[in-house]
Amino acid sequence: MTKHFIRLVSVVGVGCSFAEAAILANYNFESSSVPLNSVDEDAGSTAGPMVRSATANTGRSTADSLPNYFIRTLVTPDSESAALTGPTFSFTVTPAAGMVLNLERLNVKTAAVAGSDFSFNGTIFIRSSIDNFAANLGSYTQDSTTSSTSSSYSQREILLDGAAFQNLASAVTFRLYFYDNSNTPTSDDGAGTPFNTGVVHRIDDLILSGTAVPEPASMMIVAVSGLALGLRRRR
Repeated sequence: MTKHFIRLVSVVGVGCSFAEAAILANYNFESSSVPLNSVDEDAGSTAGPMVRSATANTGRSTADSLPNYFIRTLVTPDSESAALTGPTFSFTVTPAAGMVLNLERLNVKTAAVAGSDFSFNGTIFIRSSIDNFAANLGSYTQDSTTSSTSSSYSQREILLDGAAFQNLASAVTFRLYFYDNSNTPTSDDGAGTPFNTGVVHRIDDLILSGTAVPEPASMMIVAVSGLALGLRRRR
């Protein structure tokens, strides 16, 4: 009996370890719906909508026919510490009942864009609820360009294969923060209020990949049930 039990548990363990990575959240910004929903099709988890913190000067842009989310530097702070209470983008992924998440990587494209008569240095950094948003998973600084075409974006990748991001039985939230060295208005809103229209941070094609697999307790029940059924049949 022990031999059969070990064999079944081993098969279960191997099956979980080598589950093929899937897309758990996918925000391509093609849709104009608010809130913006993930277009992933993973059945083992649910990706919530991309949430913009309650502030003006953020939105969806189709600049140069490249849909993305943007945030104007008029409302972003000038340091990482200040950005922690500044405007953010965030999303949450929740495992389905009886499932756990094993995360693999987070990919996102970032850009800093300004007009030809203005430039800035912008930073985007990412944290998660795993440690209550205490540490950066990734921080990316870039000089602004005058183009918002695909060539102005940089591909960022954060590996999430550490133990902290494995066997997650509850929801995990990722949050994107912004800061830069610009707060200079570049135009006027027509009512005498300075309005920074074209000096922005942009994000596009945010994808979270990993696997959603049955939680170990559920797999053990399956293994024991299978063993018991096999023994009954042998008798």
